[in-house]
Amino acid sequence: MKTLERYISLTLLVFGLALFSLDAWAYPGKYHHVSEDYSNEMTVLNPSWRSSCHSNFVIENLDEKPAEIQIQLGQETYKSDSIMGNGKRLYDLRESLSFAKQLGKTVTMDDIALITNQSETSSIRIHC
Repeated sequence: MKTLERYISLTLLVFGLALFSLDAWAYPGKYHHVSEDYSNEMTVLNPSWRSSCHSNFVIENLDEKPAEIQIQLGQETYKSDSIMGNGKRLYDLRESLSFAKQLGKTVTMDDIALITNQSETSSIRIHC
């Protein structure tokens, strides 16, 4: 009986590790540090400027002072955020849309993210 229990435990452990590695391979930004090679699409936003992304994106603060941003999904404001000086933050668009939908926000899964730089002096770079 103990042999069967060990076999089942070992099988579940191997299966769980295989699923985790597949998830980490499919969504590398979820588990790994964001690298410098984000994508081909980059935009610099000065204060009060806005831009959009159709996929996951990274916001990079180009100044030493914190940057204030606002992200709109669909027709509603989804999140106001602050990024520390010279900091970077990854946003998973699909995950954010899913979460907003669960919160009852008016979004569809094919909406885009509208990012507004609300800082007074800080510029940000967006990597879509």
